[in-house]
Amino acid sequence: MAVGDETVLRNLKQLCARDAQLFVVIGIDVEKDRSALDRLALTPLKREHLSAVLPTKYARAGFETIKTELVTGAALAELKTSWARRLKTGHNRSYIRIVARVKSKQ
Repeated sequence: MAVGDETVLRNLKQLCARDAQLFVVIGIDVEKDRSALDRLALTPLKREHLSAVLPTKYARAGFETIKTELVTGAALAELKTSWARRLKTGHNRSYIRIVARVKSKQ
C-alpha cells in the first residue's frame, strides 16, 4: 500500500463495493524496519511521495485519493484497535494515513 503497487490496488478494488472507502494507515520505524524498507525500495515517508506519487498510482488502479497525510501516534487512538495501541508506542515510527474511494464509473 505504501509503494502503491497498482496490481495489488486493482485486486483490492475488485473486492470493493461501489463508492467504497479505503482507509490505509502505515507505520514505519526506519531502524527496526530497515530490511523491509530496502526490499521494497521505500525511502522514509516523505510529503512528496504522499502528495504526488501515491495519488497517481491509486488513481490508475481506480481509486480517488481523498487525503494523504502524516499522522502522529496519538492520532492512531481513533482506530480503537489493539494493533493501533501497539503501534503508537513506537517512538521512532512515522505514520501516514491514506483515505481513498473507489472511482465512480463515468
